Amino acid sequence: MSAVVRCDSCGMYVPLKNWPHKCGSMPEKMEINFKALSHKQVLDYYVENPEEVEPGLHDVMKEVAIFRGRIDLVGRDSHDILCLIEVVHRSNYDRAFWLKKLWKYRRTLRTMGTRIYKCPSLNMRLLLKKPGHETEDVTHTLD
Repeated sequence: MSAVVRCDSCGMYVPLKNWPHKCGSMPEKMEINFKALSHKQVLDYYVENPEEVEPGLHDVMKEVAIFRGRIDLVGRDSHDILCLIEVVHRSNYDRAFWLKKLWKYRRTLRTMGTRIYKCPSLNMRLLLKKPGHETEDVTHTLD
């Protein structure tokens, strides 16, 4: 399901992928009410618009299952470094909770990389994204 935006010209609610729509309007800046969207809709939006998370982000997949849970988004940055992205959407958990969760995902992937695939090092970045705010790179916060 795609994120939906209200058209300022005609008042209709239109999926982002259908812009410009039949009234012909194309707002310069579409303000998206992330609070009105479900977590799944927010993830769908970022998969369709990875530049909103970080410039140069590509090959984005959502809800990637690993041994210890699901990573909200996984992609590659402009330098082709793997990025694990946790989207903090309507959550009461503090920042430390999300940092710990990302750290566990990174540790699990590094263990898989070294033990299973014999990869000596697996570089990755850890990002926290709060819809409507800047993306926070927390890679070195945990080191």
